[in-house]
Amino acid sequence: MAASPPRVEGVVGELVGVDPSAPGAGPRFRFEPITATDGPVRAAAVDGGQSILVDLGSSGVVALRAGYTLREPPDRYVDAVPINEVRLLTRKGVGDVWRQFTKEHDWGGGPPMPRVAGSKWVRPWCEALRRVAEFDMARRALVRLRVGDLLLVDGSLDEEAESDGLVASLLGAARRMGVHVVAFSKDTSLSLDGILPFTIEVEQHAVAAHAPASFAVDVGDALSRTGPFSTYAARFDTRAPVYRVDVAACDAPDRDVLALVAAHCNDVAYLGYPYPLARIHDHVHFAGDQSADLKNQLEALVARHRGSLYSLRLFGRGRDVLTMGE
Repeated sequence: MAASPPRVEGVVGELVGVDPSAPGAGPRFRFEPITATDGPVRAAAVDGGQSILVDLGSSGVVALRAGYTLREPPDRYVDAVPINEVRLLTRKGVGDVWRQFTKEHDWGGGPPMPRVAGSKWVRPWCEALRRVAEFDMARRALVRLRVGDLLLVDGSLDEEAESDGLVASLLGAARRMGVHVVAFSKDTSLSLDGILPFTIEVEQHAVAAHAPASFAVDVGDALSRTGPFSTYAARFDTRAPVYRVDVAACDAPDRDVLALVAAHCNDVAYLGYPYPLARIHDHVHFAGDQSADLKNQLEALVARHRGSLYSLRLFGRGRDVLTMGE
């Protein structure tokens, strides 16, 4: 007989926290309105995509894409996706793959090789390769920009162990060129109270405080964060969610840079989100049907060379008696 499900009521009070409109809660944030500039400046946007076609524990086949789009005023776009490939990663050969890949794409940054133990190593290695590829695209886009332009990045500007030094290198190059780097995170693990992401907390307070439709809140001090960039909770349209936005400004107030970003957030299909970032995401993202098609192609080729039974075993159908939770 199956066990009854566990009870969830005990965690609800702590999870939902304090109502920001309750007496004594008080406004914790200062909502600074953002007014978009009259016309969008030149901007480049960078993103990467990945898909794991098969993960056998001892090896894996992964697909990678990375590219950038350049917006020239008033509304002309140049799109480039230089990295679009499928790679085999094996326990024995992944170090050579990393050395060759970083030699081609890290612009001399020399990020350390990932250190992942156990059988779940394919995904973190794939993510590390994608980060290097995105850095390459950021540097390629940067050389096409001029003083006062924007470089828009998907994700945050926090350094990660697998890409140590790449972000610092990018920000240093952008600073020398006078280009503003702004990163958008749709999700964040950073929290003010350690329970909810700070973007959700700010969103709740924005409703209670009747905040302007477009606003930015500097959360760096509240998060005790210091570094070469500032971190904001920002909303660029009342119908959009609050995003984490990292701003590395060059010789301009952050608020002015956010106003430049806001001018790119007016596309009706992507309310409150920079259209150049949405555009390059559509070019590099592996949609479900694309990943399935690549996997089917790979499975068909394996079946042709090694036989259908081998292909079925390799791709997992019928391999597991039980679906185990992780």
